[in-house]
Amino acid sequence: MSDFTHIRVDNWSISQLNGQILAFGTPFILLTDSKVLFSDLEISELLNLMKQDSRIAIIQPKVRVSETNFIHSFGGTGGFTDRLGVGYTRGAAFGESEQDSEQFDKQINKTDWIFAPVMLIRREAFEQACGLDLSFTGQSTWMDLGARLRGLGYELRCYAHLVVSYPQNSQVSDKTTTSSLHSTVQYVIRHIEGPWLLVALMWILLEIVFIPGNVVQFRFKLVSSRLKALYNTLKLVPGLIRDRYIIQEGIEKARKYPVSNQNSKVFSIFWNHYARLGKTASNLLTVFLVIASVFSLTMRDRR
Repeated sequence: MSDFTHIRVDNWSISQLNGQILAFGTPFILLTDSKVLFSDLEISELLNLMKQDSRIAIIQPKVRVSETNFIHSFGGTGGFTDRLGVGYTRGAAFGESEQDSEQFDKQINKTDWIFAPVMLIRREAFEQACGLDLSFTGQSTWMDLGARLRGLGYELRCYAHLVVSYPQNSQVSDKTTTSSLHSTVQYVIRHIEGPWLLVALMWILLEIVFIPGNVVQFRFKLVSSRLKALYNTLKLVPGLIRDRYIIQEGIEKARKYPVSNQNSKVFSIFWNHYARLGKTASNLLTVFLVIASVFSLTMRDRR
């Protein structure tokens, strides 16, 4: 009997994936998108890593954009989460892929979550974490799973020595209708440490701030969507708070390994991403001050 079951995934439906992963009795489940070519030798390498370390719950190779040297925005180097609950892929945040010069290889061995076109899952860990939560959408579903697995003491790895290619225009489409605001607030309340209630309130207030701008832009469908999202999210907040303590208590009781110290998280990927704008503004200010100084000296000489 084989150690793993290979599932080719064309439709990343959460409910179908839960059923498929839990339906097989093999210790490991390999999920691959049909557009990815992954050799038996590469599969064996990932399997050996999993067998050598029972703490690994999910492992993936590094993913590049096909026929280029760019990191793929779809799970390229594993998923990370900042202190405000924003999920991103290092080297491809906001869909802006960087060239892969192995600059992240030493940093991406342990990741916060994995949602990649190739991943090997330890079935036992997946089952202990109760699988994927249908109340989340898109990558938030995998962020939540990753947080629960890490809470149980498991680790998630991006094995950068293996590299696979994936087309740039191939992305997972989120066909669900649940608001992304709900998923963000739910993740923050369930998993974020520190002042989690203030962070959740920040996301709700940001959604409110966007509405007048959408009205001015005559984007009334978006306004309607945001209002519905706000109503549905606010209505569910008390239940989400209760859910936080139930989940944490369940994880404490079911913890399999001591939780290792997590790498220091980025405070805000938004800040890091837009820091270059701050640098640009700083440079422009410097140029302006130099020009102003020269102009001032010139005017003084004329006097």
